[in-house]
Amino acid sequence: MKIVRLTPVDARTWRENRLVLVDKEGKLMRTLSAGETKVLADLTRKAKHTRRLSTSELVENGSSVKIVVTPSIMQRTVLVKQEIDGGDVMTGRDYFTSQVLSQFGECQLRTLTGQIIKTVRDPSLARPKANASSNRAPHPDSCQCKGWGEKHDGRHHKICEWNSQAPIDQQALEEEPSSIPILEHKNVGRSVLDGKGPANRVVAPPSKPAAVPVPRGSSILGSRAVGVVAVAGAAPAAAKQDVWSPAECPNKCLAWAKAQGSVEGEHHPICQYKEAWEASKISVGGAPMYLMSLANGQVSRAATAEEITEANEKGYIVIGEEQFAVVPEAETKSA
Repeated sequence: MKIVRLTPVDARTWRENRLVLVDKEGKLMRTLSAGETKVLADLTRKAKHTRRLSTSELVENGSSVKIVVTPSIMQRTVLVKQEIDGGDVMTGRDYFTSQVLSQFGECQLRTLTGQIIKTVRDPSLARPKANASSNRAPHPDSCQCKGWGEKHDGRHHKICEWNSQAPIDQQALEEEPSSIPILEHKNVGRSVLDGKGPANRVVAPPSKPAAVPVPRGSSILGSRAVGVVAVAGAAPAAAKQDVWSPAECPNKCLAWAKAQGSVEGEHHPICQYKEAWEASKISVGGAPMYLMSLANGQVSRAATAEEITEANEKGYIVIGEEQFAVVPEAETKSA
């Protein structure tokens, strides 16, 4: 924004702020006399009180002038239009601001010593409200998502937090149907187009685990076996569509290896598939997780990848009418 420094003459005009008379084209005609200012003030008070047109004639130095004050009601506020012999009355500051705006555009007025007096804005420009401007999205060229994945000049990344709040021409482009990965599910039962959908998966009650040999390294609590328990009669859990490895991630997390906070071979820290992938890793290649009743602390069986993911999101899972926590093996030994 431009900075306009006031000369001593302009600073004195701003400080005095005397009333001036301008013609219909906005050109300065003259400064109002003391008598005109007094009569104009009296007519303004009368017009605001009665809410009616007030007029008066003033004779000074052998010449007569007609002063007219026209009130207008804006909601609960009474505004007035002041005229003298057809010319409009303005304050010295308003006239000076209009002249600065026409010559320099939007700018900031300062004294010679650098003190800020006023920021001149163009009243014809529409501006966002305070709450809208505080949530305004940054431009993609200066946003944190600029270096994420492939080049997307002039647009936000599709998982950027500012993408949905940015203007349409700055939002990420929708993916073409051919570029969307397709998952092939096997043994899912009937088609969803017939209105019936696939058959429900049978889940054994957690309080009645199937009897299986306890693997080496597990502990036995009373008559309950704690270990990797295979649920009898249960169909194998299909991989959830939102569980992606970093190499197969739709967001191409491996391309973010140079981004700040990323780790080679892992999802990006803000990728929406990161938590589900880490939960599935724990249930497959890491230490097993188990279901523990929140009512009595009883350890039932090993948790599936879906149950681990749900517990990470909600903090617990509900099976039947009972709530269970998903805990590591080390916590089951102290149960």
